[in-house]
Amino acid sequence: MAVVRITKELKGDIINASMAKFRPSIEAAQDSKPDDVWGDYIYDKVWGPYRERMEALPKEFFSYKEAIIIRRVGAVDMSFIATFSQPYPIATLADSHLIDKAWGESYILKAAFEWQDLMLAADAWRERCDRALARRTAFIDGVNSVLDTFTTLAPALKAWPPLWELVPGRVKTQHKEIKERAKSDKPSIDTAKLGAMTGALTAIKLGGM
Repeated sequence: MAVVRITKELKGDIINASMAKFRPSIEAAQDSKPDDVWGDYIYDKVWGPYRERMEALPKEFFSYKEAIIIRRVGAVDMSFIATFSQPYPIATLADSHLIDKAWGESYILKAAFEWQDLMLAADAWRERCDRALARRTAFIDGVNSVLDTFTTLAPALKAWPPLWELVPGRVKTQHKEIKERAKSDKPSIDTAKLGAMTGALTAIKLGGM
């Protein structure tokens, strides 16, 4: 009797569909960087002590910038634009305990007391990103456990019906055309994990992830 087998190709399609389910929540976490309110503060701390002397020289001595790019805050790789309230003169810093020049027109904020509030905001952003990635990893691990437990699609769907949402259309059509007898053997599977996976899919539909 014909059956739909869980092939390597089908597993790949289902895992890709699982990744896509979590893409919006991961992108939302990555986009949830601190508001662009740090520009003047960063400038005042780094270049502020020299501003009066810089502005006493001809403007041609310096680049006047309306913003700079920050590549990292302390230990957190978090790229964002720090916008100034007006164009400010920027001088190259040979040595600073506050900032390193990265590449091009971008900078790294060193771990320093002056950046403690921004570092807290960066840490919170990284935690949001890590949580979003961890939810996806846990979900995909669960999907893999289902796919590795069964060799054909029908019993896998019986054990965890929400798997149907992740099955590609061509396979759904094939499955519907096949009448498959239920197998007598019932491989053991972690029902608590299946419940958590179902909850994750429900949360995605409700916009909670």
